[in-house]
Amino acid sequence: MSTISLDQGSLPAHPQALSGTQSFASAAEAAFVRHARLLLKDQFQRKVWLYWVDLIVTLVIGYSAASLYLATTVWEFKIPALIVAAFALFRAGTFIHEISHMGRSTMRGFRAFWDICCGVPMLMPAFLYDCHIDHHAIPHYGTERDGEYITLGQGPVSKIFWYLSQILVLPLAVVIRFQILTPISFLHPKLRTWVLERCSNYTMHPFYRRTLPENAPRKYWALLDILCFARISLMLGSVFVLGTLPFTHLVGIYVLAVCVIGLNWLRNLVAHHYGNEDGPMSHVSQLTDSINITGRPYITELLFPLGLRYHALHHFFAGIPYHSLGTAHRILVKNLPADSPYHSTIRASFWAALRELWHDARMNAAKKRQARKDQYSVAA
Repeated sequence: MSTISLDQGSLPAHPQALSGTQSFASAAEAAFVRHARLLLKDQFQRKVWLYWVDLIVTLVIGYSAASLYLATTVWEFKIPALIVAAFALFRAGTFIHEISHMGRSTMRGFRAFWDICCGVPMLMPAFLYDCHIDHHAIPHYGTERDGEYITLGQGPVSKIFWYLSQILVLPLAVVIRFQILTPISFLHPKLRTWVLERCSNYTMHPFYRRTLPENAPRKYWALLDILCFARISLMLGSVFVLGTLPFTHLVGIYVLAVCVIGLNWLRNLVAHHYGNEDGPMSHVSQLTDSINITGRPYITELLFPLGLRYHALHHFFAGIPYHSLGTAHRILVKNLPADSPYHSTIRASFWAALRELWHDARMNAAKKRQARKDQYSVAA
């Protein structure tokens, strides 16, 4: 059985965080994290074989169901095939999250296989998610440097609907990115850098700008860009040039893409409380701003694949592989006191977490309106 030993979480060995920001707000927080990490010391081994088997089986199911969905005109088969394809491809695509935490030197073959067999066909090569590390960095989480954090919990509720509305336009934005911006980016190095910084990030925030590392594998990224360009060109050419596929084929792909993206967008909606407006947060504050969803395990696994239901745990120790998160969660629940910060992250279901987000958005928006009224009254 092939395994890889990982660093035990993303925490520093001492209570000083990156860039001078404190990881822990107090000595008690530091002690709490050390105790939790000790409890989970055996949960950081990555089962390489399981990654391969899981991904390959998921892709076979997903692409088979997608082929049936696109080929058949019998609605009794088309709708179930669409549902199966959406959930399976969503699960396969979620491996991009695991890859983002591996580092470039770990499981290179798996990353390359995922890029070719999933990233290019689904137009989401893994380098578009390398910026995910900002979402875990102590100085960046919950700030403007975090592309995966929008203050939805601060309201108004309309901000939630604005967030969800992106689902319908994201497939078109991806086509523009690879079909138009990819060839343009190669006209000049500055254009290439601009596209990589501002238009190459799969994040919640549309205006997020990534910082490119000096050792970025730009040639490999360029290859993936070209392959994605070719993928779209072949798809569009088959419909509009060769006429070998009907226009409805593109409509079907768009619907499937919206379903897959929609599942991920819904999952993100309850990953955090999204209420931070006060700058960088401590490591434990990042934990308690995140959510674990533990009820209805089989249904929850469909919407939160690869252990993403334990999102607070993942932010607590990002080095735990997806297949160990369930065990790690049960260890912490059993061994930590009932009043520990970890227990406050647990919610029974997606709907419970969503109701809480909705309530927070309404209440915080109302408080802000009242504060503005009070300020206006004093000024008058």
